Amino acid sequence: EAKSTAVVWEWMDDSGTWNRFPPVHELSIEGAYRLQLDCLSIFISPFSYHVDVQNNIQRNARTNKKRSIQRTKL
Repeated sequence: EAKSTAVVWEWMDDSGTWNRFPPVHELSIEGAYRLQLDCLSIFISPFSYHVDVQNNIQRNARTNKKRSIQRTKL
């Protein structure tokens, strides 16, 4: 049985600062990560993003702008 570990998921803004995803999205991203899915889509008004949990990339669905994401154990 897998041990439950608290983690945070963050994205890097243009200034190089890490920002935490909203909790509901952290749960979705962590779920995809644990299921070893390649990608999931999330909506953070007014934008939709494709989150690649295997390569740690977030991509804006409209503009295709990519940002780094990271998973950190607490």
